[in-house]
Amino acid sequence: MNQQNKKKYPFYFYPVTILLPFFILFLLELSLRIFNYAPDPPQWISPAPGNENWLYLNPDYIKTYFGDIGNVPTSINDAFLKEKPANGFRIFVLGESSAAGFPYEPNGSFSRFLAQKLGYAVADKKIEVINVGISAVSSYVIYDMIDGIIEQKPDLVLVYTGHNEYYGVLGVASNRSFSKNPLFVKAMLKLRHLKTVKLISGLFAGGEAPTAPAGGGLMEQLSSESLISYGSDDFKAGIQQFENNLGAISRKLSNAGVPVILSTIVSNLKDQPPFESEKGQYDAAGIFSEAQASLNAGDSVKALRLYKQARDYDILRFRAPEEINGVIKKVAAEFNFPLIDPEKAFSAQSPSGIIGDELMTDHLHPVLHGYKIISGLFFDEIFKNKYLSAAAGFSPEKAESVLAKDFLFTALDSTIARLRIATIKKEYPFNRKGEQKTISDFFTPKVYADTLAMEVASGARTWATAHIALAERYFLSGDIAGLTREYEVVIAQYPFHKGFYNDLCFRLMKLQDYDLAYKYLEKSYLNGPDDFSTKWLGIIDLSRGEYSKALKYLKESVSYNGSDAQVWYNLSGAYLNHRMLSEAKGAILECLRLEPGFPGARELKIQLDGVQQ
Repeated sequence: MNQQNKKKYPFYFYPVTILLPFFILFLLELSLRIFNYAPDPPQWISPAPGNENWLYLNPDYIKTYFGDIGNVPTSINDAFLKEKPANGFRIFVLGESSAAGFPYEPNGSFSRFLAQKLGYAVADKKIEVINVGISAVSSYVIYDMIDGIIEQKPDLVLVYTGHNEYYGVLGVASNRSFSKNPLFVKAMLKLRHLKTVKLISGLFAGGEAPTAPAGGGLMEQLSSESLISYGSDDFKAGIQQFENNLGAISRKLSNAGVPVILSTIVSNLKDQPPFESEKGQYDAAGIFSEAQASLNAGDSVKALRLYKQARDYDILRFRAPEEINGVIKKVAAEFNFPLIDPEKAFSAQSPSGIIGDELMTDHLHPVLHGYKIISGLFFDEIFKNKYLSAAAGFSPEKAESVLAKDFLFTALDSTIARLRIATIKKEYPFNRKGEQKTISDFFTPKVYADTLAMEVASGARTWATAHIALAERYFLSGDIAGLTREYEVVIAQYPFHKGFYNDLCFRLMKLQDYDLAYKYLEKSYLNGPDDFSTKWLGIIDLSRGEYSKALKYLKESVSYNGSDAQVWYNLSGAYLNHRMLSEAKGAILECLRLEPGFPGARELKIQLDGVQQ
């Protein structure tokens, strides 16, 4: 064709051609938003209707990271007030299963030790310690959550993480990974909120996306048995992504003016053989055997070095290599963040200075005392850096003594934890023979609490209902100490749930321990007055001759629920003891209107009629 005859397009043709697809995508996105297609689950939700002034991490929000993986974990569901109190001091704990306190969750994490101890130490602040640790997540998930955490106005953030950079969600060798490039992964984390991306993902959901193997534990579903040699590209990618993410998390918190304390992480060196080994220079199994021989020969220094090498050369990477703690120390120095060193502290309390089963339940989760060690390190660092001030007369020694006695963790929790550990040790990566075993195959319950623990560990019963069931057994046997202990544990986990307070107080009054019932009624009242707490505080005060307090509470009770004849009867008595005869008669008439046969009401009316005459 002649150059002169070639068709000429208007000057705007090429810009329009380039921009038109983007304009169509924009219109599609706008339309999908107008119709609220596939809304994102909010990061924070209220725990239940009637508790809108409380928030916790939304389980459905967590599920968005796991896709089609079964048995999606949650956080330990720490609730906090929607409106931060004026005197509040809010601490967030970030991390994975060790941060969450496995196998002792929800009430055996280091955050619970810390919260209880801070409660003893600080008098002028309302302390909130909110643990959002989630099992099987990599640092990408923590990075993606951080903006929402900053929105909740933390006064301090504690970070204990680093074990899941290879097999955790979005980790280098995870089923849920779609790139080893941190910038690309972070971009995709942002783009996944677009309605258009959700629409396209939904259309192609039946395609070639990686699927989790049927059955098996959570980490088996995520890892697909990917092996990673020491020093390989995948090994280096895991270290790089962790440094990139921890740096980005630290930068966001620093820019928001939020103080941060970082922590090294611990793993079992002495009593956890490598899961998988390769021949040659990095023969983890051979080096582990050398370490054992060195320790047996009394050379603990050489043994420690070899045990660390054996861990680092383990090509099934369920324990973080030494380089991860190196990154944590580097980031702490870069941002001038305080750093605690549990690895050093655990070593100091371990035989021969080598961390083993004495302080570890498995390959990377501490025993309960280990979590207490971590909490103590964070506690000391908080006061060292003057984030909080201890009350006058506070004694650390006394606090430790009280904590040892009153820590909200019962024998039922210990059995649940023991069964959880026994269960995972029957699964991958500890058991790689494909043998399926249930708890009943290796545990026979001896007492009622054992049966409850089995049900919790197997997922057949919730943790809270197990404690309540055991409390009911104590109630029926008249064991007040056992009853209150089990309820205290549940109330600490669900402070917003008035029903637990009310049920405990009702049972204590049934057992005629009115003084103890009054103590918990007061706690319930301070947590938010209602008709139940005010009713019984008023009735008990009336029986004690505390007429002014009784009048206050009973008047408040009828303002919440004016249809309880028993409250009106006792309110009439409170008015009578104040010589408020007209009000007393009005109250008894209301009692009789509601329940004409209420015991003693007609006699009290006759008495009032006689007094008025």
